[in-house]
Amino acid sequence: MDMAKRVEGFFLLFVILTCLCGLSAPFEANAQTAQLMQQLLKNGDKAFVQREGFYRVVIPQGFDCEESGRQLKCRSQKSDRALLQIEIRDIPKSGSLELVALNYERRFKKMSHYQLVSKNKLKVDGTPAIVHSMRYDYLGNVQAPVGVQALYMIRQHKLFLIHFECNQNYFAGYMKSLQKLYTTFRPAQLDQGGHPILPNRASPPQKHPPASDKLKPYLKGNKF
Repeated sequence: MDMAKRVEGFFLLFVILTCLCGLSAPFEANAQTAQLMQQLLKNGDKAFVQREGFYRVVIPQGFDCEESGRQLKCRSQKSDRALLQIEIRDIPKSGSLELVALNYERRFKKMSHYQLVSKNKLKVDGTPAIVHSMRYDYLGNVQAPVGVQALYMIRQHKLFLIHFECNQNYFAGYMKSLQKLYTTFRPAQLDQGGHPILPNRASPPQKHPPASDKLKPYLKGNKF
C-alpha cells in the first residue's frame, strides 16, 4: 500500500470522530454499577462506566481492557496489538488545549519519521476539543508505520483523553470498532470542584448542542 492510500485511510478516522459533536448525557455511576461494568470486560462489546463517573462508553468487541486509577488501557486481541487508552488527568488552572496539543506533538516528534497528519478543533457536548492525527515509524525488529489519533478536551481542570494507535497498515480494519467507541462516549458534566454531576431524576433531559457548521460537511461524508 503506497503512502497516499495509507494517509487517505488514516484521514477517514476523522469522519468518525466528528460523530462525537453534540453527544453526551448525564449519567449515574456508583460502586455497584462500576463493579458490574468491570465484570463485563471479558468478551463481546463491553459497557463501561468509569469508576468515579467521569464518563461511560461501549468498548468494541476484540479488546481486552484493564482499569487502573483514572486510566483505561485496552489492547486488541489481534496480532497487531493495537492500543486504546481513555484517561482523565488533572491539569493546572493555566492549562489549555493548545498547551496539551503542544506537549502531545513534542512527545511524538521524538519518533522516527514523525508526521503531523491533521489537527482539528471541534466541540464535544459544547466543550472545545482537539483531534490530533499523527504517524511515525516504529523502529523495532521490523520497521513499521504507526498511526496515532488522539482526542482531548478540558472540563473544570480535568483533561479527557482518548488515544488510539496501531500499525497504520491495519488502521482501516478498526474503523467500525472506533465508530462504536466514539459514538457511545459520554463525558460527564462536572461541578466547580471537578467532580461528576449525578443527574436529577426529576429534571428534564438535556438538549445537546448541534454540530458546528464547519463540521457538517464531514458528518455528511462529502469532504473526502
